[in-house]
Amino acid sequence: MIALNELTEAEAYCRALAQLYPERLEAHYFLGSCLLKKGDAVGACRALGRAYQLDPGHLKTLLAFAQGLNNLKLHVEVVEIVEKALVQLPNQPKLLEFLGRAHVSLGNGESAKGYYQKAIKLDPNNQGLRYQLARSLLCNQEYHTARQELASCLAALPELQPQILFELGYAHFMCGEGDKVLDLLPELVRQDGSTAAQQKLLFMITQLDGHQIDYLEQARRYNSKVMRGVTPGTPECRPVECLNVGFVSADFRLHPVGHFLRDVIPLLAQHGIRTFAYSNCPYEDSMTAKLKASFSEWRHIRYQRVEQVVETVRNDNIDILIDLSGHTEGGCLDAFARRPAPVQVSWLGYWASTGLETMDYLLADPVALPVEEQQNFTESIWYLPETRLCFSPPEAAGEVVPTPALARGYVTFGSYQNLRKVSSSVLNAWASVLQRVPASRFRWQCPQFADPQNMRNILATFGQLGIDPVRIQLVGAASYAQYLESYAEVDILLDSFPFPGGTTTCEAIWMGVPTLTLMGKSMVARQGGSLLKAAGLDDWLAHDIDEYREKAQRFAADIAALNTLRLSMREKTRERALFNADRFAEQLATALHGMHERALRADAAVS
Repeated sequence: MIALNELTEAEAYCRALAQLYPERLEAHYFLGSCLLKKGDAVGACRALGRAYQLDPGHLKTLLAFAQGLNNLKLHVEVVEIVEKALVQLPNQPKLLEFLGRAHVSLGNGESAKGYYQKAIKLDPNNQGLRYQLARSLLCNQEYHTARQELASCLAALPELQPQILFELGYAHFMCGEGDKVLDLLPELVRQDGSTAAQQKLLFMITQLDGHQIDYLEQARRYNSKVMRGVTPGTPECRPVECLNVGFVSADFRLHPVGHFLRDVIPLLAQHGIRTFAYSNCPYEDSMTAKLKASFSEWRHIRYQRVEQVVETVRNDNIDILIDLSGHTEGGCLDAFARRPAPVQVSWLGYWASTGLETMDYLLADPVALPVEEQQNFTESIWYLPETRLCFSPPEAAGEVVPTPALARGYVTFGSYQNLRKVSSSVLNAWASVLQRVPASRFRWQCPQFADPQNMRNILATFGQLGIDPVRIQLVGAASYAQYLESYAEVDILLDSFPFPGGTTTCEAIWMGVPTLTLMGKSMVARQGGSLLKAAGLDDWLAHDIDEYREKAQRFAADIAALNTLRLSMREKTRERALFNADRFAEQLATALHGMHERALRADAAVS
């Protein structure tokens, strides 16, 4: 009956067998298998857990039990029982595969890779294992190797082609191979992929230049997928003296989101706001510890099912729920789709429309999002008066030092941008600047330069563009303190486009290094301009590529002016909302109270 999908009858029969033969493993195993197929992971784990107790070495029970635990996001428990089983059954590829999947879910890409490699040695013709290995490589940020594995899986696993295509595109994207992603985009748009695949597509197209894809159309397509079968809640907006405001993110750590929240969150209590963190972080660090101490309440939701997340938010009586991840890794928009809070807001960690019909507002500022661009969002736009972001000045920052060109006699341009943000158009622009300022150098630091292949590719490209590689310095990842110290090596930052810097722009300002940015049309493409205007550095905005080149050349020609600006920048910007958490927190609190009051009026009008 289970094989025939007659699950209701099968469940009744299996339950009867389990009652008649409580000590028979098969009775509990078949009941658990039936419930697993029905989607009742809790019931399945109860039955399979009993079967596991009766015989921990029964392979089919182990695999089914592990699958049930995996469905409940109990990945630590999966690792525990499967590792025990491997002692008795050391040469079972299936067990190694389950361990790999559990470790990917836990964010342990290196461990997962090892288990998949062992499984492949035991079962070398299993293409499914090779695909899972590729996924672990993505988790481990080994993008070059991942794309090779994914390319080989594409022909071997036609049934998984849509999913593999999205992951291959993402691997190319993270390798900085924008042209290859552009080649794949038409096919990716045609595919009816999962909600996760659709989110990867949305994430990529916000950062790619040269495509004709309508972002909002794809965002609405995501909405249709995620809302399928979902009935949103209708929580009532209640009058309160103190607002309960929830913040949902996978990035409460040493991450841009953490840096932009650190000093703001503890100040909201002064404005009648009680803050709740819903953390989907894969790991915790020193920034997490600071944030935990700042929020009124902390909830860890990483291993909760979406229904549990929704229940947690509702039990906390949240008045306003704020998403800080959007379509980035670890986002929880599926919880927002169920509307656990009466007011729901997108802010900080994403730079375009979520497309979600249950997302009420998006927080912006007038520079980042001009009024005429509101049509590109499904959310209503709520404007903060000065800036949508407030950066917490780095605690590890030393004093600002004189611009290095004074001692060197030549200007060093620089970038700290991730390789995926730097398209061929950006490289052409940077090379053109270096040609206009022939004595200058270029220093580029990013984590991907830990891979020698990336370094060779970039140096070869600059060579093809007529720039002697001797003028280019490529630097890999460093500690945060070393990274801040490295600003002493740079005179001017050249921004990427259409996805400019955010955190790096703010850190550079604090260290006295101005960023030359190119203003685009979309919210993300205007992010650099928004930050520089908020810092009072309007002259460092360019509105087209010619102005970008001309300003780089002009600023580089006046080293004395660069030094004067550098030594005064920190003090001039310290009291602006971009760096002044007291000022920004008051503006943010005013916005949140305004949203709540508007919702109260709307509810009163309906009743």
